Amino acid sequence: MRNANAIDAHVHIWDAQRRDDILICDAHPELNDRATSDALSAHLTGSRFSRAILVQSAPDNAHSDWLIEHTARLSTIAGVVAWIDPTANDALDRAECLIAQPRVCGVRLMLNRMTTPAQLLAVRPMAVLSLLAKNDVTIELLALSAQLDFAYDLAGAISGKIVVDHCGLPPQNAMADQIWRDRLQKLATRPNVATKLSGLIEPYAMMPPDHTLFAVMDFVLAQFGTDRLMAASNFPVVQLTAPEQTWEASLASWVQAHGFSPPEQASLWHNCAATWYPRTKQNVKLESPEND
Repeated sequence: MRNANAIDAHVHIWDAQRRDDILICDAHPELNDRATSDALSAHLTGSRFSRAILVQSAPDNAHSDWLIEHTARLSTIAGVVAWIDPTANDALDRAECLIAQPRVCGVRLMLNRMTTPAQLLAVRPMAVLSLLAKNDVTIELLALSAQLDFAYDLAGAISGKIVVDHCGLPPQNAMADQIWRDRLQKLATRPNVATKLSGLIEPYAMMPPDHTLFAVMDFVLAQFGTDRLMAASNFPVVQLTAPEQTWEASLASWVQAHGFSPPEQASLWHNCAATWYPRTKQNVKLESPEND
């Protein structure tokens, strides 16, 4: 059932003709036909979500600039998470340009594509990240499970909001992976870190059973609580395993099984995303539990 206020906290689009450096398309070129703005509009029309946070897919400024311009008139986009290289010589200028864009609600650091993420802790990159955080631009991290300890260190060095993608990218049978569990639990002790409830079915070739998913979701919930956990689809990448509606149905079943209160449901489906991406406030308002 569609929720007029629900925010899909993680979607992608791209234009294959631009030939942007989108890593997953190397192995799955079939996604190119599914990552259009028309396909995203169809997703939002047919899902319980009504708006979305659009996240960059390629580590370059041109792709992010295209996203910002391409979606400027789409009312369904609550905000854009752009890319930045904080180590670049012109990074401060780039940060100021992104801050000046009202559509930009965050920047994503693709740690998974960095050979030495620790360089982000140097003086100049930290100045860039601090400037962004000071201006309510959320720092988003795409981090492998092996990089969650670094994410913990980075969160300790930045006072602003940090959102970790896809629960830290757990593998198949995640509950048996003590390293992922320990590192995510440690990361969750940072009060300025939230995560997205997404990316959990993508490690599988086909849709895993609910009891497998629910165990992982329960663990993540225990670490972050509903005020630091936001629902997301990871459109269109989720389709590699199952249609996004299948993932959303599983997520809705998990919510129902928990018997979440109206405020907890409002947080999961809307308020957490609106709070942790504060620059979306011009496009979305916090949802009253009475209206849930």
